Amino acid sequence: GGGAPRLGPAPAAAPAAGGVGLTPLVQTVKRAIVLLRTRTAEDGVVVIDRRKLAFSKAVLELSLVSSLQAEGGFAFSVVEAGADVTRENTQTLSVTLTPPRTGGVTPESVEDDARALADMIQAAAQELGEALKGDPPLGVSELSATLRFQVVSALGGKVGFKILGHGVSVGARGQEADVQKLTVTLSES
Repeated sequence: GGGAPRLGPAPAAAPAAGGVGLTPLVQTVKRAIVLLRTRTAEDGVVVIDRRKLAFSKAVLELSLVSSLQAEGGFAFSVVEAGADVTRENTQTLSVTLTPPRTGGVTPESVEDDARALADMIQAAAQELGEALKGDPPLGVSELSATLRFQVVSALGGKVGFKILGHGVSVGARGQEADVQKLTVTLSES
């Protein structure tokens, strides 16, 4: 019957209009994080003045659109690049992810988008590590970087990433409702 919308997971549904599936995006980010953690366990990501900074956590902040389902539940989707939505019409989901202490994935088992995301995080951290070396010495015990990106639909229900600043801009409309953020923290190990 009528009544209030049911809270909790909605039955499997198509992504809300203007969005891509939340699950494929989160799965890709999780694989990138596990790959990055596997790499840091092997050789560290950044060494600054003999201090080894290892990947410790990531905060994923997503801009979501929602739709009411016929069964009374809600469906949430990540706002796709170029979607016709405004910040006022979106919800924000923020989740802190920590990598497993042991185990991991092999680079061969990770799809290109997850590997590219892990590579970008690692390259940014290494470059910043190089920039912080030298005099005057700084005591760096933690490093955080926020990557801004857009998501696009791909074949087979997968998602692709468009990293902002890699020849990609938000556009003339001046809205950032379709921009997602991943803040990565490296801490002294």
